[in-house]
Amino acid sequence: MKKTETRFTYGGRWDMSAYIRNLVLSQTGKKDVRVDMELKDLNYQVRKIGVNINQIAHRLNSNIGDMSDAEYVVELMKELNARLEKLTEKIEK
Repeated sequence: MKKTETRFTYGGRWDMSAYIRNLVLSQTGKKDVRVDMELKDLNYQVRKIGVNINQIAHRLNSNIGDMSDAEYVVELMKELNARLEKLTEKIEK
């Protein structure tokens, strides 16, 4: 996937409206919407992680799951924290 295509994806899918919005705003002197798109993607990822946490909690409470499920959530949270740190750095610039 090209760098431009990566910038305008949402949940792994190409977001044509974001691409067009960025083109229009960049021509009018408005801000670049990359940070907004990254926030939108992070929000999507957080929701997915929340769903996973709920499913794992249900499985553990039902004695169906094991610790590998909980370890998976920990890895997802580490990934999310890393992405949040990168985004925070971009916003602070």
